[in-house]
Amino acid sequence: MGKRLGIKNILILFLTLMWLLPNAQNYTETQWFFGGSEGNLQFDKNGLQFYEESRMNSQFGTGGPVAVSDELTGNILFYSDGQNIYDGSHQQMSGAVTLNGDNSINQSAVALKRPASLNTYYLFTNSGVSGVNEIQYSEIDLSRVGNGNSFEPYGEVVSANNPTGLVNPSEAMIVLGSRLPNTYWLVSQDQTTLDFLVTTVTNVGVGGTMPPVNLQTPTDNPEIEASAFAFNPFTSELAVAPKSANRNVLILNFNDTTGVLSFNRTITNTGYNDGQGESVYDLEWSNDGSKLYISRFGSSDSTVANVYQHDVTDSLFQSVLPVLPSPVFRSFGLQAGMDGNIYHLYQEVDGGPTTVGRFEQIDSLSADVI
Repeated sequence: MGKRLGIKNILILFLTLMWLLPNAQNYTETQWFFGGSEGNLQFDKNGLQFYEESRMNSQFGTGGPVAVSDELTGNILFYSDGQNIYDGSHQQMSGAVTLNGDNSINQSAVALKRPASLNTYYLFTNSGVSGVNEIQYSEIDLSRVGNGNSFEPYGEVVSANNPTGLVNPSEAMIVLGSRLPNTYWLVSQDQTTLDFLVTTVTNVGVGGTMPPVNLQTPTDNPEIEASAFAFNPFTSELAVAPKSANRNVLILNFNDTTGVLSFNRTITNTGYNDGQGESVYDLEWSNDGSKLYISRFGSSDSTVANVYQHDVTDSLFQSVLPVLPSPVFRSFGLQAGMDGNIYHLYQEVDGGPTTVGRFEQIDSLSADVI
């Protein structure tokens, strides 16, 4: 990210449309791309092995983009950094214009198949508070020929940069499933009011925002600006990473039928003040939802960045223990893989390369994590 040494390179987060079926097999997560890099990883369909490749378009932002793969074959359908959309041939998608997302922020784009549609997708782009200062959406029809042919269509952008009214967005953005038919929820935050917002996405379209949730009271978590969200499908809890210094990780309850968010608790001892405008960079849940992994960004003058594990089963909610062998200079994205492990992007020393690491036995207590 330009504001952060140009090395953000956050791992692309893959949208799983099966939040209510945490053990269901799907192939939407086989393709792993990296912002600001030509390299990508591809998992086999058993999730047991992965292969290093370099197929993606090199003109790719360094933030937290999205890749969409076919749920049956695992083949890449399209990917976007919030400004550009590339199809399965790794070319600019037909009909695409420059989108208004900021391709350097933590979650610059998310996508989902339009409910009750076979071939149409919604792509949400996040500008942060720069540019248009709004979350917007575009529609993609993968049945159209685009850069392909009638036997292998690559799709086309049919509308772009449609307004949602979600202005002043923070960097955090996520789409969650619903028990209601043909319904999903887009969760975001207003960076100015610090309200958490839930917007309905249905087969009719995008719109209808639930009453905002504001938790800025001394009892809850005052003045928290979110940098990332992570959802636990076992407990319907949404973890919120604080970009704000000295603010603890926040846990919200999410009702997937009504779309209502409510305060659950904060995780003490997870607020940091490292002077970089970034406190907790990313979050990820373990396979069974019993552990939450927390990526602390780090400071400019000392090696304090780390990944911590919080044990949700700790009745006092006090357990926050490091899992890296030693602290590093920068700790970036966390992402659970098909193989049951969590992958971690980090920079060991100032000026060094951005590296991918892996945690194994992630449902175990921190001392037993490999």
